[in-house]
Amino acid sequence: MLVLKPLSNLCNPSTLRARIPSLQTAAFRHVRTYTSSQDPSHPHLYYHQLRTSPPLMGLSFLPEAPKKGAESRTIIGFLPVGENVGLEDFRENAKFIELMQSEIKAGLATGAGATVETEASARGSDGFMHIADGRNLPPPGRIPEPHDIIGSVYVQSGKILPETYEAQPMYRICTQDGVCVLPYGLDEHILKALQEVADKE
Repeated sequence: MLVLKPLSNLCNPSTLRARIPSLQTAAFRHVRTYTSSQDPSHPHLYYHQLRTSPPLMGLSFLPEAPKKGAESRTIIGFLPVGENVGLEDFRENAKFIELMQSEIKAGLATGAGATVETEASARGSDGFMHIADGRNLPPPGRIPEPHDIIGSVYVQSGKILPETYEAQPMYRICTQDGVCVLPYGLDEHILKALQEVADKE
C-alpha cells in the first residue's frame, strides 16, 4: 500500500483517483520528461523512473537514480507508471527493508539515534522500547500501531542496549499515513549508508 503522507495525494484507493491530477503534478506527470523528481513534501523522498518493462517508478531516499535500477538495495519500493495508480499497486523492496533494519541496529550502536536515546533516558523503568515511524507518531503514553513500529530495543537504567534491537515484522515501509520517516539521527545514518551502497553498486 502506498501513501506519501506529506503528499497526502495517496491517502486511500477511493480518494486517490479523485486527486490524481494533483498527484501527477507532484510526481507522475514529470516521469515522461524527467528521469528523477523530488517529493516536495517529504524530507528525503525521490522518484526515479526505472528502465523496466513494464515501466516502474522507484521510490528512494537518494536524489540520484540507482545504477543497478530495480535491482538496487537503495530502492524503497516500486510503483507502476500510469494514470490510475492506487495504494494497492505499491510494492516494497525486501532488500531495502533488510538493509534499513541492519543499519538501524548499527546506527544505535554508534550513537546515531539521538532522539531514541533521549526517549530512553526519560523512561522510568527498564524494558523494551518501541522505535516508531515519524509519519504517524502516537499521543504521549500510547503504543504506535503495529505497522508503524520499526523495531524495539531494550532500555536499562535509561540507556539503550543496541545489541537487543529487534525489527518489527509487521512494520510497513509505506501505509495510508505515508512513506517512512525515520527518527532524527537515524535518518542521517541511513542516508549515509544508502549512499555508500549506491557508490559500490
